[in-house]
Amino acid sequence: PKLSFEYCWSLLLAGKYEMAAPLLERLEQAAQGIPAFLGEVLAAQAYLARATGSHERMVLCSQRALELLPKSSLNSRGIVALNLGLAYWHMGKMQAAESVLTEALEAARATDNLYAATAAMIFLGRVLAVRGLLRQAAGVFHKAIDQGGEMPINLLAHMDLAALHYEWNDLERSDTHLQKALTLCLPSHNDEFLAGCCLMESSLRIAQGNLAGAEAALDKVGAQASAGK
Repeated sequence: PKLSFEYCWSLLLAGKYEMAAPLLERLEQAAQGIPAFLGEVLAAQAYLARATGSHERMVLCSQRALELLPKSSLNSRGIVALNLGLAYWHMGKMQAAESVLTEALEAARATDNLYAATAAMIFLGRVLAVRGLLRQAAGVFHKAIDQGGEMPINLLAHMDLAALHYEWNDLERSDTHLQKALTLCLPSHNDEFLAGCCLMESSLRIAQGNLAGAEAALDKVGAQASAGK
């Protein structure tokens, strides 16, 4: 089972979800009565569920995994906590998101997982922003950028800073962060993030009195939508 489990993670990371799914189902049955191993299997199931868009199953598997995984399993607990924190944030459950994202951040730091630590920090900043603590949120986003540098996940930190400075009518600084977000976004080919950047750019160009620029930004979003049909 342990060898099969390692093989499943190789399949998951290679994006071969249809091959991993039946193996994980059999492993979940084999792991019954072995709490720590079952927790590891459920962590992999949560990863698969998130990758395939099964949101409710991802939350359920993550919750069960955290119940079963020992505190010493820092790497697995950190990954599961990060995914669950992002899910709670999207669901509007800010208190729950803050709790598991804090655990994810601590685990990521303990295991030197810079990507997970930066992602957790960004979404903790987003929790602050949702609560209206905008200055504190901006401080957290800057810490994420200092920590993660040119890491692609930091495009979210720059996007959020662009939005904050837009709200504060600091259009020049907003534009600086927006351009940085676009620079980090383009190599990732992530349509969702690119659309977010373009919509932010449209609002910013209108505020700057540049209607042609706003129209060009919206045309980019329209072209993306057409290409995705």
